[in-house]
Amino acid sequence: MAGTAGFWRAFSDLSPRAPRDIFPRSMHQTDRLNPFDGLTDCKAVWHTLLQRAQSLIGPSALIAGAYEPPTGRLTVEAALGLGSIMDEFLMLSGHQVLGWSAVVPDKAKPFLLSGRLHIVPGGLQDLVFGQLPRGLARWLEELWNVPTIYSIGLVHNGELFGVLDFALREGGGLDRAEELSTLAGQCAAALAALRAGNRNGMEPAVGLEPTTT
Repeated sequence: MAGTAGFWRAFSDLSPRAPRDIFPRSMHQTDRLNPFDGLTDCKAVWHTLLQRAQSLIGPSALIAGAYEPPTGRLTVEAALGLGSIMDEFLMLSGHQVLGWSAVVPDKAKPFLLSGRLHIVPGGLQDLVFGQLPRGLARWLEELWNVPTIYSIGLVHNGELFGVLDFALREGGGLDRAEELSTLAGQCAAALAALRAGNRNGMEPAVGLEPTTT
């Protein structure tokens, strides 16, 4: 993938105490009411994740993607607050936002498995694993006014279930970053329970169907 090597060189320089790794994951995920309790399908989980995340950070554009271990692919499943970005991304890149998918490079997996909120150092171009030309990615960042992109892995018991990515809008902030980290862990646990239920012969839920909220 074009640009992938440079992307992961940038990330490989980050240590758990590096400045960009600024929001440690909460170790007390059961201390607060779990908004995913009682949800019975993945579509509801993704919807709840984005709605609750936006309630914590304020005005923002968010996407959530599911990670599938058999294929190693990350697929965008839900989006919130993107507005015209949906159509502009399709027109300029030839790809739909919902359903966009890419294989996660092996070097990326330990980074995502940290479960920590972080700044994506290379912006949009790094976020899509180098699948957009750098010039186009920079132009889109200016068009959409997203100079900084944040990301957090959805991790449960050391296993990656997905990723939450977002850009703040005017009025948004990270004062409740610890709660956001807790939310990410709760979401991963909910996805793990649904996956385990399907493996044990329960009726499949909605599946990982792309959805907007």
